[in-house]
Amino acid sequence: MNGFSESRIPLLRSLAVAYSLSPIVSSVLVLWGNPSTASTVLNQLARNLSLSPSSTPISLLPQPSASLNNRFLPRPSHISTDAVLICDDDVEVDSKSLEFAFRVWEKNPNRLVGLFTQSHDIDLNRREWVYTVHKVHASESPLPVPVYVRGWGWHGARAGDRGRGAEL
Repeated sequence: MNGFSESRIPLLRSLAVAYSLSPIVSSVLVLWGNPSTASTVLNQLARNLSLSPSSTPISLLPQPSASLNNRFLPRPSHISTDAVLICDDDVEVDSKSLEFAFRVWEKNPNRLVGLFTQSHDIDLNRREWVYTVHKVHASESPLPVPVYVRGWGWHGARAGDRGRGAEL
């Protein structure tokens, strides 16, 4: 899960806990992409995440840059399952949808399996930017978020080896 904005920390924590309660999630890894965030804020966030009521571990990993591409870097020391669900801190997907997408991914492990594509648009009536879901045209290559992908640099672990199949 990606996080960047300090103003969204309460939402990020809530989502991390919600995902950690899913029976198919083996751990939640929060990639913090704002290198200018004070270490005291990051320490407090890490502490709050570790106090989750779930038995599934939630970890915070500060990123050296604000690049959204960091979510695709190999993390063999942090990820030990074949499936990785990549998501942002502004979208919550219910547990049944997560499980459905995971089952679809299990049948297609070498493909990206996403739930929907996300884009932003301007709401002319309210004069503000909004997130929306648009129909994808054949010429576009959007990345659906959240999306299951096959993991990188793992040591032969298979989905479900530890009774849970995905890491966030």
